[in-house]
Amino acid sequence: MTDTRSSATDFPLADRTVLLADDEARLRQVVTMMVQELGARVVDVASSEQAIDTYRRQPSGFDVVLLDMRMNGMDGKDAFREIRRLDPGARIVITSGVRPDRTFLQELEQAGGAFIEKPFDMEKLGSVLTRVMTGGGAP
Repeated sequence: MTDTRSSATDFPLADRTVLLADDEARLRQVVTMMVQELGARVVDVASSEQAIDTYRRQPSGFDVVLLDMRMNGMDGKDAFREIRRLDPGARIVITSGVRPDRTFLQELEQAGGAFIEKPFDMEKLGSVLTRVMTGGGAP
């Protein structure tokens, strides 16, 4: 029998840094642990506004930004656009339990980003983060 479970060595996330924004503390904690298990460092914040401020202060400090689409205050779509305005090369993954409209998905994909639907497991998260960080964008 072959073990098909993923491990941190399956994804090139070592020495990478992820900026994670989600307003649900428990979910943010779980995703932080998943990303760390995949080998990356995580800076987590509780809002889109905090994500933008954090990115603005250290634009070269993050390999990818992981944004929840639906947060209190500014939503993930607007945060995506603002971070891309600050840094057109920013790599961004949007997460949500609800699939975004086709127009936004196209905008995200054209920017080299991707969408990952909640709930997701560590293998899916690692695959999407790796693809976006290495310039593969959406599947």
